[in-house]
Amino acid sequence: MHRTVGTARLTLAVAALLAIAGVGSCADSTSPVAPGDLVIVGGGAMTNIAAVSVSRGEVVARIGPIPKYKDTYALSPDSSRLYISSFDNSSPVTLTVVDTRSLRVVAQEPMSAIGARSAIGPVLPLGGYGMAVSPDGKKLVMNGLRGDSTTWLTDSARVVVIVDVASLTPVGLVGPFSVPADGIVPVPGSGESASQRVMVLGARPGASVLPSGLILILGGPDLTLVDSLKPGVPVYQVVPVSGGQAALLLSARSIYRFDLTTRELVASAPRPTIFGSPCLSPDGSRLYHTDPGDGFDFPGGGSIQVYDVHDETLQLLAPIDLGSADLFPPRLNNCAVSRDGRFLFVSSGTWEAGPLYPVQPGRLFVVDRSSGHLVRTVNMGDWLSREVFAF
Repeated sequence: MHRTVGTARLTLAVAALLAIAGVGSCADSTSPVAPGDLVIVGGGAMTNIAAVSVSRGEVVARIGPIPKYKDTYALSPDSSRLYISSFDNSSPVTLTVVDTRSLRVVAQEPMSAIGARSAIGPVLPLGGYGMAVSPDGKKLVMNGLRGDSTTWLTDSARVVVIVDVASLTPVGLVGPFSVPADGIVPVPGSGESASQRVMVLGARPGASVLPSGLILILGGPDLTLVDSLKPGVPVYQVVPVSGGQAALLLSARSIYRFDLTTRELVASAPRPTIFGSPCLSPDGSRLYHTDPGDGFDFPGGGSIQVYDVHDETLQLLAPIDLGSADLFPPRLNNCAVSRDGRFLFVSSGTWEAGPLYPVQPGRLFVVDRSSGHLVRTVNMGDWLSREVFAF
């Protein structure tokens, strides 16, 4: 899970953030945001997430309340629902459901309450290390624990929990497997329940979770285990491409293209850093990878690596340089591409300060994809802006 900070320091930080933002923990949208103009940014120390209007260049709504330590996000296939797993000092691990059209929280309850409705015996959904919505939108797949309270802390109890979205009831599990952060990913496809797939990076109990050497394939209407793959390289993250016919496997210093049909590695390219995050263009032709450094002692160069990934290629292209966007290179976190492919959105910021790195406010950089130029910077009024979703 993400690192937390000391209580005293966090209290001061939150007070400063509220002063900067000029809002409380939640503010309603004052006017609608047109489709294609909305970006939702999560993370930070506030008890909400931010809705940004690209054309206005400002935060237009704060969506919450949401427990502040937001671990994992999952977006529904139609982009109408955003699911968030989070917790704080006064709240247990909680699932929050956000309606991205009304910009409001429409459901919220502790994961333990969801687990209490289980139709498959004692389970505790968590979502803290991985969570995704199935391609048909009917299931929420997340990491969790199986057993009663005496076994929840043992490796043998770690499982993947399948939750019915309509009733928020656990209806299936796969395991025992340990799942790393960002280790559950839906595979693009028709979305029909009979043919849908979800990829899970996993490790048997007692084995090292990261890097993973095993990819599980869940499929069918109930998302049961239908296949497992051992690509032969250490994997930290996976990005399905080519309509789900291939996957990009992110290792420590390399990115590999893995053909899911032939089960072969067909291409590779250098990865700039193990700490960066990838995002794919809507047409599947470009992969963008941020370089944040470690966010504390070793700042990144403020660059975004670009790869050509269409067809069977994996070609390293010229990077996008945002290093001159500030006095210090910005700590670039996550990214997303607009639905029309015009803009690349990159979150930035940190609440930690190291010898080489000052504390940086949360910002959203808007980059023109065709030119690679920075066209707008949006002040998020928060620290450590992370997850980015474009609508």
